[in-house]
Amino acid sequence: PASLKKLNCSDCTSLLKIPSLPTSLEELLISGCASLKSLPALPPSLKKLICYGCVFIVLPDLPASLDRMNCSGNKNIVSLPALAHTRLTELICFDCENLQEIPALPSSLKILNCHWNPRLEKIPLLPASLTELKCYWCTSLREIPPLPSTLTYLDNDRCSSLTNLPFLPESLKTFYSFQCNNLPSPIKKVFSMMGTRITTTERARLNFYNVFKKVILNSIIW
Repeated sequence: PASLKKLNCSDCTSLLKIPSLPTSLEELLISGCASLKSLPALPPSLKKLICYGCVFIVLPDLPASLDRMNCSGNKNIVSLPALAHTRLTELICFDCENLQEIPALPSSLKILNCHWNPRLEKIPLLPASLTELKCYWCTSLREIPPLPSTLTYLDNDRCSSLTNLPFLPESLKTFYSFQCNNLPSPIKKVFSMMGTRITTTERARLNFYNVFKKVILNSIIW
């Protein structure tokens, strides 16, 4: 119907096609629709798109109204559609084994969860609004862009190709960086001193890391 605001057809494993969507639609939930190969055009009113575990090769253009998207568990998708024009506050795109690229992020984004993407080599510039970044088990990821001063949570565990880390903001409260074996050994030693929960003591160590990197590593190994 033209008045429909929410459509949930998750776990309809035999679903092959979704009809044209009404312009009133605000939420589309289609997780686990393993036979669905594509989506129709998304209406300009859409705020929430959840398509976890689907097999699309491409996603349609996203409306500017979109606030939340979860396209995790898609084994076919190589890149995401343009995001910068949207109002996204949360982007979840983990376990997409062929995902190679995340486009420019919107200035409204608060949460980026892109872990378990083994072919992802780069994360785009992070917006100043971001509070949470999960990129662990991204084994091809070589660098993390500068971290915004709003960030409170960072998990880059087991990013085995990571060769550098940016300065850590004072806002950081939770930090995981284990088994990043390509980081310079002095940095790994500093991290081994730090707990995952940033208390007053760990805050001093975090500040020590920033100074240590700036004064010593820039001229020696950075």
